[in-house]
Amino acid sequence: MNLTESIHLFMLIAAVIGTGLVAGIFYAFSTFIMQGLAELSPAEGMRAMQSINNTVLTRWFLWVFMGTFGLCLALIFVFFADYRGLRSLFVIVGALSYVVWCFFVTGTRNVPRNNKLASTSSESAEAEGVWRSYLEEWTHYNHIRTGASLVACVCFMIAALMEVSSWA
Repeated sequence: MNLTESIHLFMLIAAVIGTGLVAGIFYAFSTFIMQGLAELSPAEGMRAMQSINNTVLTRWFLWVFMGTFGLCLALIFVFFADYRGLRSLFVIVGALSYVVWCFFVTGTRNVPRNNKLASTSSESAEAEGVWRSYLEEWTHYNHIRTGASLVACVCFMIAALMEVSSWA
C-alpha cells in the first residue's frame, strides 16, 4: 500500500461514516419522526418541527452534513484525476449522489419549506394548510435525501473494499 492508496482509503472511510450518519438522520425522519409529528394537532406538530429546525443547526450536525459535502467534492476531483476504473466510478457516483440528491435537494427543496414553516405562526388561519403541505412535501424530499445518502454510503463501501482488495 502506497501513500496515495492510504489517502484514498482514509477518504473513503470518512465518506462512509459521513454519508452513513446523514442517511441515518434522514431515515429517522422518513420512518417515524414525521409520522409522529403528523399525529399531533397541526399547531403542536408545527411548533415541534419549528423547534427541531431551530436546534438542528449545531456544529455537530453541520460538521457532518457540510463536511461530507466538501469531502464528496474532493472525492470527485481526486478519483476523476486519478481514475482507476470501476472503483473510481463507484466513488464518483456515490459522491454525485450525495452532492446532487442529498445536499442540493436539501438546499432547494427542504430548506425553503423549513423557512416557510418558520415564518408561519402555528396560531394563524393558514397554519393547518401550511402544516399539511409541509408534511407531505418535506417528507417526500426527505425520502430522496435518505436514499441518496444511503446510495452514496454503499458506493463508498464498495469502493473501499475494492481499494483494500487491490492490495493483495
